[in-house]
Order: sequence, then structure tokens, then C-alpha cells
Amino acid sequence: MNVLLLLAHNDDEYFCSLRIREELRSGNRVLVVYLTHGSIYGADSKTRIAESTRVLTGLGVNPADIFLTGYEKNIFDCRLPERIVDGYRSLCALMDTTPIDRIYVMAWEGGHPDHDASHMIGVAFARARNLRQQLYEFPAYNAARKRPGSAAVMQFINGNRDILATSLNRMHAFHALALARSYKTQRATFLALLPGSIVQLLLRGHQAYRRVPEDRDYTQPPHHGTLFYERRFRLPFDRFVKSAGALYEYM
Repeated sequence: MNVLLLLAHNDDEYFCSLRIREELRSGNRVLVVYLTHGSIYGADSKTRIAESTRVLTGLGVNPADIFLTGYEKNIFDCRLPERIVDGYRSLCALMDTTPIDRIYVMAWEGGHPDHDASHMIGVAFARARNLRQQLYEFPAYNAARKRPGSAAVMQFINGNRDILATSLNRMHAFHALALARSYKTQRATFLALLPGSIVQLLLRGHQAYRRVPEDRDYTQPPHHGTLFYERRFRLPFDRFVKSAGALYEYM
């Protein structure tokens, strides 16, 4: 099987590393597409690409199956919502002759605008390929159930109900946590994610994923209250919709 993994940024593979490993161990081919440049100004993009490439190849991904669409199209960090149609069309062109059997996307959760925009691109692509029943999402971080200033890491908004969990033993958990050390350019970010990662990987013992519901309303915010990216980036959801809504006709 050909499995497509759609990511917003270099380092987002951290949140689904165990899923990648399991797909590869099952004998499947994993194709990874990054939809943004990896940096607001592009200054450290090549370093971030190198960090992610080392992680992915260490997991067993073929370097030829890593695609840097966002880098090639100059779609910078936090700009995917306004370039969402470009991102979608670039993905379609890239995968035009490649059969895809299963798709993984970042969860619709309000953590980062690029994450949610990449999710929408995945929904549109899955619909175009008649793969909505083989479209899965995995959580990165969100502010649905946490106190102001913090985020829930690798947890779905509804508390991981209806999940298809990738279980792990303690050795696998430590290995997954150790991947955070690979992202030297994002050290501050991963230090902030570390407590939540420890809770999810060591205490709960799994990385969650689930099928993307077909009846989800993408004109409404992922959850009640202030979204994480509204607080961190001062980007209101209605402005996100105004930009990313350009993709609705494809969804």
C-alpha cells in the first residue's frame, strides 16, 4: 500500500512517528509531503529540512519519498491558509500518477493555522481520490481543555474518544521522546511540548489517531473558547476562514 502523510512543517512528524514506523513495518510505502517552507523568512529552512530528513530516514522512510512542496512553492510558516489552494493544487500535481491507498493528516484542532489548513487540504485531496474512508487524523496540540497559556499535547479535543491508538512499550516511548532532541532549531518549542509528550507517551502509552468524520463543519471553529493559534498568533478564526475558505469548493 502507498500511504500518504501530509504535514505542515518540518518537525510535525514527531507527533505521528509511531504511526510511520508501524506502516513501514507492515510493508507499506510512506510518502511524506511538507506543505510549508518551514520558516517565516526561510532563513533556517534547509537546517529544519535536514533535521526532519534524518528523523524520517531513521524511521525507515525512503529519502526519495520525502517531498518539500511548501519549500518549492515558497509557502512560508503561518501562510498556508492564504496559499491553501496553491498547496492543494501542488499536492494534486505531485501525486497525479501515484496511487494512494491511505492518508494521514494533522488534526483539526486549532493548534496552529498551518496544521488546520493542511488538514483541509488532506480532506479535499481524499475526496478527489475517493478516499474519505481511508482518511485519518492525528493530534499535535490544542487548547481545548487546558488552562490559559498551556496546551494539550497529542490529545484529541474530545479526550481521545473513538481513537485507533498506536500502542507502545516503554522502550518505544523513550525512543519517540528522544526524537525531540533531533530538532535543535526548535529546542524551545519541544521543551514546552515535553511535559505533555511524557504524559501521553510514557503514562498513557500510545499515540492517538482516528478516522476523519465526514460530517465535520469546517466553517465552525474546532472547539469552543479561544483557539491556541488565536492566543499565540493573534489570528481570529473568522480571519482563518476568510483565507482558508477558498478551498471549500474542493471539499
